[in-house]
Amino acid sequence: MRITFILVLLCSFSIVKAQVGYQTHKFEITKSITVDPKEIRETFSPRVTHLEAPLPGGKSYKSYLRRAKEKLASEHPIQIPMENAARANVDPPNLVKGMGLTWVTGANTTIVHDGGTPNDNSFAISNDGFLLTAWNSSIYAHDLNADTAVLWSNKFYNAISFSSFAQGITVHSNFDPKILFDPIENKFVLLFLSVDRSSVATRNSTSKTVIGFSTTSNPSDPWNLYEISGNPLNNQTWSDYPAIAFTKDELFFTINLLTGDDWINDFQRTVVWQIDKKSGFRGDANLTTQLWDSITYQGKFLRYFRPIQTGAGPAGPNMYFVSNVGIPVDWGDTLIHSSDSIWLIEVDNTIASGSAKLHVKGGKANLRYHTPPDARQADGHTLFSNDARVLGGFYHGGQIQIVGTTRDTTTNRTGVYHGIISNLNGPINVNMHVIGDPKLDLGFPNIAYTGIKSNAHSSIIGFDHSSPTDFAGHSAVYYNGSGGYSKVEILKRGDNYVDLLTDGSGDRTYERWGDYFGIQRVYNDPKHVWMAGYYGKTDKRPGIWLSKVKAPEDINDPDTVGQGPPVAIQENTSVSKSNVFPNPANFKVNIEFEMNQDGLVAFQIVDVQGKVVKELIKTPVKQGKNEFSFFIIDLQPGWYFVRATSEHELVFNEKFVRSE
Repeated sequence: MRITFILVLLCSFSIVKAQVGYQTHKFEITKSITVDPKEIRETFSPRVTHLEAPLPGGKSYKSYLRRAKEKLASEHPIQIPMENAARANVDPPNLVKGMGLTWVTGANTTIVHDGGTPNDNSFAISNDGFLLTAWNSSIYAHDLNADTAVLWSNKFYNAISFSSFAQGITVHSNFDPKILFDPIENKFVLLFLSVDRSSVATRNSTSKTVIGFSTTSNPSDPWNLYEISGNPLNNQTWSDYPAIAFTKDELFFTINLLTGDDWINDFQRTVVWQIDKKSGFRGDANLTTQLWDSITYQGKFLRYFRPIQTGAGPAGPNMYFVSNVGIPVDWGDTLIHSSDSIWLIEVDNTIASGSAKLHVKGGKANLRYHTPPDARQADGHTLFSNDARVLGGFYHGGQIQIVGTTRDTTTNRTGVYHGIISNLNGPINVNMHVIGDPKLDLGFPNIAYTGIKSNAHSSIIGFDHSSPTDFAGHSAVYYNGSGGYSKVEILKRGDNYVDLLTDGSGDRTYERWGDYFGIQRVYNDPKHVWMAGYYGKTDKRPGIWLSKVKAPEDINDPDTVGQGPPVAIQENTSVSKSNVFPNPANFKVNIEFEMNQDGLVAFQIVDVQGKVVKELIKTPVKQGKNEFSFFIIDLQPGWYFVRATSEHELVFNEKFVRSE
């Protein structure tokens, strides 16, 4: 049963302190619907894809960027570099698994799902092996343990459209999906935008953000859906281009408010929504939210900023955001192609605290980032590389790592910048490094933390690639946390170049590439990362490919802290399913497990030599799903096992790391 969407403004006030200005507004969001994906049926699955790119003479943001890129390309012709072995001073990530997203027709023909134009790849994976990914206006989920898709919208088709998933609360255009997995709740959040683009008036009146909170880690189980107005301030704006992140208690997402389609003249401001995530996961009738609005620094609005989640899993209560000048601010901006400015924004507490404040610090990077040229394909085709905005990041151990697309000044081709922001209490320090390749054009990166030790800052950076001799695919680089980068490791090679769009004049050489690259650390399997990237299919259409990679052996951050577990002790020898989170941990460990029958269960902590460190508890446990948790404050850093045994069986033997 559908519940009418209501947005209630509770209060509004303004704060200005020194160089920073902002306003806050509280809204109460009424639940729209609870939807069960298993009941969704799409017989026809209708979908319209616009196949015309903007004409280069048009005064739109993309047209402006195309002209600017053409001018920059003439000023900075492509250079052919010598192979630079000095850059690859650490081992690359190791490819563990790759998989396409496929479905089987009634004629028993296997088809690879088409991506979108662009591929707005967003991706997440649960601790118990459920993958969830989305592109433009479709959702796909996969159970890795059973190796099967789990969202079947009809007998043969295993994806669900946004409009069907939202059960009629959306309008004409559904786009910009974002997915996150919460290892604390062991559940997913799916967010996407919806708007009627037919006129300015309909944009302002119909724009909305749809947020779905899963009720379990299985995406085919029911979801709680809420909708937030895309014009929350009633100022004739609509919402575009979201980004999301968790703290331990809240969900944050940023959104950009525009009056039209032009990201220069029509851009109004970037706002931050702060939401109690636990209410959403519970399916409460109302969500209490807070909107951070009119965020300025030295009297100027800050544009598009990326929320920065803690790398090893949600923490908080504070949330960081990073902003740069990746997006031009006026048509005559002669420095569109170059900047070194970075801003760090922080919301320092929860809504429930009643005392949250917003802080902004500005800084300059050691290197400039640049508007990237378009990427090259075969047969004279190109892939649009967008601008230099921050596309991904994480926080760990007093540092923030960010990534975005830039021009590699050594080759004058599109590359990836990797920035490290330190001294977060200010004044901030920003150290930039550009990742390039002698052959490949690189773009639309994202990043995931791979460290185990608390003082380790290693990461894997994933991105799309292309060249005149390498069909569009995706690759990754390993960063060892102390200045060392691996070579570019190709994870998925394309099968053909992409040829889908025309610009209205018959020119078919221009294609959309991004806008997102999905990536996530596997929280209960340290050093492993899944990513969802772009590739060219045989039929010259874009597709999505999932890759699982592992960080290489690293002497500065070994796979085992201290000594690894001996052969005599084996993990995951349980009779039934179990998973441990967070892992590594330094405060508390939680383990979800299933009992085959009622029984008296003894829980122990065992060290790597097999010695019992602590008898925790012996207690009756019921058949079915259960959760066991305990504090590890008094344990020394290192590897341990938590072992559970009943009179009938070994229930589980899970490995965990007590971090430093």
